[in-house]
Order: sequence, then structure tokens, then C-alpha cells
Amino acid sequence: MGIGRMAIILVIDDYAESLDALANIIRNWGHEVITARCEEDACQYCERYAALDVLIVDVKLRGSRSGVEVASELMAFYPDVGIIFVSGTSLDDLRGEGLLDLHQFPSKRTSFLEKPFTAPKLMRSIEQTLGVRSAK
Repeated sequence: MGIGRMAIILVIDDYAESLDALANIIRNWGHEVITARCEEDACQYCERYAALDVLIVDVKLRGSRSGVEVASELMAFYPDVGIIFVSGTSLDDLRGEGLLDLHQFPSKRTSFLEKPFTAPKLMRSIEQTLGVRSAK
């Protein structure tokens, strides 16, 4: 059931079905999940809470800002947060479109998962993200 330590994970996805599915998987592994369907919801969380271990964000959020821009903004609140970007578009295509370059995030705790992915693959990514931090 998870890595033995409960993490606080913020998931941002503008599709309710994806958001609910991700939250259920993560909760079933014993982590605390905060969900947000937009940048404003995520920022409200940041204004109220001091702790966040992992941010999972869809790269292509509907609205004026991309998931990458939202992640960059949230790093001001949580500079050591691990980030897992998710998208139905491949990383190569996102790079080609100029939407995501993982090198712009200096943390070793930044990764990408292409949708669709399995629950075990998501949990491995979360565990790896948390493991890098705890190895410091």
C-alpha cells in the first residue's frame, strides 16, 4: 500500500473524470489528496496551507494559463515540491509545441507521465518523486 509515509499531493486537472480517478488512486495508496480544477482553486490551497509534497498537473489546462505556468507559480509557495506533469500529448510533441521543457525546472523531482497510464505507473512516479526528496 504505498511507501509507508503519507504525502500531501495536489492534483490539478480541468476534467472532472480524470481528477476524480487520479484522486481515488492516490487516496487508495494512503496519501492525502487535494484536488483543483483550475489555477484559482490551487492558489486558494496555497494561501491556506504550508505543506505540499507533490504537485500533479495536466499540461494543457483549459483557460488562460497552462499547467506549466501554474506549476511555475506554485513553486513560489513550495520551492521543494515534486512535480509530475501529465498529458494525453507525448512529451516530444509538447516540447515541439513549446509547452513543456522539463529542463526549465531545475529540480530532479520533476517528471512526466503520458495519458493513459496505469495506477501502478502513477504510484511508481509518486514514490520516485518522494524518494528523491527523502534521499537529500
